[in-house]
Amino acid sequence: MRFLRRRRRVTILDVRPYAYLSAILFIGSFLAIYVFYRKPLEEGLAIRSQLFPPPIPAIPIGKGFLWALTIILIVGTLPLALYSRKKYNVMRGLEKQVPVLIRDFIGLLRSGMSVGEAIEIMARRSYGPLNAFIRTLLGLIRAKVPFEDAFEEASKTVPKRLVRYLILIRESYRAGGISLELAGRIASLYAAISALDEIRESNLKAYAYVLAMSVLIYSLGSGAIIYLAGSMQSTKIVRPLLKPDEVLGILYYTGIILAFISGIFAGKLITGEASGGLWYAWFYILLTTLSILLSGKLLSFHIFGPRPLR
Repeated sequence: MRFLRRRRRVTILDVRPYAYLSAILFIGSFLAIYVFYRKPLEEGLAIRSQLFPPPIPAIPIGKGFLWALTIILIVGTLPLALYSRKKYNVMRGLEKQVPVLIRDFIGLLRSGMSVGEAIEIMARRSYGPLNAFIRTLLGLIRAKVPFEDAFEEASKTVPKRLVRYLILIRESYRAGGISLELAGRIASLYAAISALDEIRESNLKAYAYVLAMSVLIYSLGSGAIIYLAGSMQSTKIVRPLLKPDEVLGILYYTGIILAFISGIFAGKLITGEASGGLWYAWFYILLTTLSILLSGKLLSFHIFGPRPLR
């Protein structure tokens, strides 16, 4: 038991290195922009507008500041987005390997091996992300840790929703064996459930693409509105209620909020966890910010009409 108390809890994927890297990139990108992009940044900070009623202060809406904010957001949140994607891939790998591991375990028991001998053989094979579970279990058994405690500790490397299927190994040890026919049915049932989950997930991915198209349409529409606002101001025929900078600021900040919420919602639909939406949120924010900041310039060529003042 002392061995277990000293042993650190094992997790599937530790978020801390990604969070530390994200913080470093946030600070590094800010310092780099402040050093090499200082003048446009200060000019952008000087352009402010009271987009929201007091006591919310005036918000910077200059293009120099918005470009700097975009770079900092995209670079700083990239590690967390990669963590979200990597965690999703690890989870999918675990779900695919569970029925394979159970069937191998059944096959080894059927050949006359004990539970300990079967674990010894499986530890030499590759089960992708499940290798941590098998090798941790074997290491603890070799360290003379009681099997019940060893299994509980090794289970910490596997999501709780998958441990209920691996309990078959523990129950086999308790009973000194298990009905191989029953174990085979459990493995087949889990494989069928996994296949249904894959079909459901592939169908839900269509919603992520729909959300991405919605964000893109919003961004391109925002670029057209920004261009029209600049054109109206340059012709001096119609006075717009908002200046082009104010229109840009409203659409930019609204777009970031829309992209983040859409990304989290897409991740929740597909992976079942809000954290799984960080990858989609990062991609949607990248799509939104670049589309809004660049579409106004693309639409301002002479072939589309008079160029805005800005």
